[in-house]
Amino acid sequence: MSFPSISPWPATLVDPEFTGFEIEGDVGCHHGLYAARKVSYDGTNIGRRFLACGEEEDRHDDCGFIQWVDPEWPPILKRAIIQLRDEISDQRHELDLEKEEYDYKKRVLDIDAALVQRERNSLNKGRDSLTAAELAMKEALAGCVLARDAAVSKTEATAMYLRCTIALSSVLAILLAYVAAVS
Repeated sequence: MSFPSISPWPATLVDPEFTGFEIEGDVGCHHGLYAARKVSYDGTNIGRRFLACGEEEDRHDDCGFIQWVDPEWPPILKRAIIQLRDEISDQRHELDLEKEEYDYKKRVLDIDAALVQRERNSLNKGRDSLTAAELAMKEALAGCVLARDAAVSKTEATAMYLRCTIALSSVLAILLAYVAAVS
């Protein structure tokens, strides 16, 4: 016999002291099965024990049998439960907002870190260019000194001077490119 789902069970929680099936007494569901022991985690019935259809939940063949074991909570307790549930809901909402704000700030910091790393890489390239320029300048100056000291003729000295001037111009161009990149 198949029963359409008449009334869904309330949400439940696990209570090791009230689990399994009710095998004592005359309590059974409309399927003729032993009633399942459950504890409500729903609305103002939270914590109330009840007996429900003994059919497995995942079969979706619930006959709608529910019998409360515990009496209904007093009205003042129901109001307190509702107030606590609302407070928890508000705190969850605030926590979600704080998490969104945290995630946003983390993304901003990640972007800032990427920009700092990019700037650091740029400065490292500029420093490498500056080091190469310093090395070229030292070589050019050393060549100029050697040329001056070893110049046999005025023509050779003039040619060496021109080579030194060209080398220094190259160094100056590298330095200007570095300054432009850093600015």
